[in-house]
Amino acid sequence: MPDCKEEVVARKETKNYPKHKRVSAKAGVAIPDSSVKLQLKSESFGQEVWRRKDTLENKLRVSRNSLKNPIRRAVISNTSRPSHESTMVAKLLGGKQSLGKQAASSADLIPAVREGLSYEAFSAISERLELTREQMGETLNIPVRTLARRKGGERLTPQESDRLYRLARIAARAEEVLGTLEKTRIWLVRPNRALGNVTPLSMLDTDEGTRQVEAVLGRLEHGVYS
Repeated sequence: MPDCKEEVVARKETKNYPKHKRVSAKAGVAIPDSSVKLQLKSESFGQEVWRRKDTLENKLRVSRNSLKNPIRRAVISNTSRPSHESTMVAKLLGGKQSLGKQAASSADLIPAVREGLSYEAFSAISERLELTREQMGETLNIPVRTLARRKGGERLTPQESDRLYRLARIAARAEEVLGTLEKTRIWLVRPNRALGNVTPLSMLDTDEGTRQVEAVLGRLEHGVYS
């Protein structure tokens, strides 16, 4: 039979342990609390890791599903909706009456340019931009005599048509940036400091000049005065 003093000491030592970890004082020993705590922390940590993993996977799954449909709808919308710039270009060129068909995108305009645009398209854009035949001829690099023949019923050559399309595209872009066709008319014929104090219209007879004009419009669109 153990001594009474030893039993009292054992009870005092086990007093600080939680109830479910204490053992009989008569046994004279107690389970170390640190090892039990470590085991419980390990189990808790493992459960937390798996819980967070499941949460993250669910969030990713929701994100993928929410993105999939809007992107798909945007792609379908972009392919079916007429291009705003192409619509403006077609309008400047006289629309269906001069092009022979409704142009909903740049792809619809390419065959017409390759075949050669009609003089009606030339006349339509010159009227909308309020440009004289001489100004148009200089911009497109077409002699006045040649324009007279085109007016008689000849179609523009593919090269001349390409330059006319280029003018319409720049005019449409300028109208989009500046806001109105009236501002576009003024901007095209006014000397521009960013272009070496020459008019944007006079730069459209070459590809490089056209790129410089497009660059100026890009700066204007982003609020950089040119």
